[in-house]
Amino acid sequence: MKTPVTVEPIEDMTLMDRLKSETGKAHTDTEAIPFNACIMSGTMPQARYAGQLSCWHRLHVALEDALAASTNDRVQAVWQDTMP
Repeated sequence: MKTPVTVEPIEDMTLMDRLKSETGKAHTDTEAIPFNACIMSGTMPQARYAGQLSCWHRLHVALEDALAASTNDRVQAVWQDTMP
């Protein structure tokens, strides 16, 4: 059963409200993926969860290194060395 999406007028919403509203379906869909449901329910074996965290860590290190080295003006405008 699909959850109906309610949309408030943008001018009445805070940025956080808008973010929640516009990404709600994506969050619901993602949480329904069996792997993610297993994590959220606490039934993921600890070793498997630790392995996943290790994978995510490697990914984030690579992304952070790329952002720190970027010469893109927009990236440089927001990236700070304290972000990683």
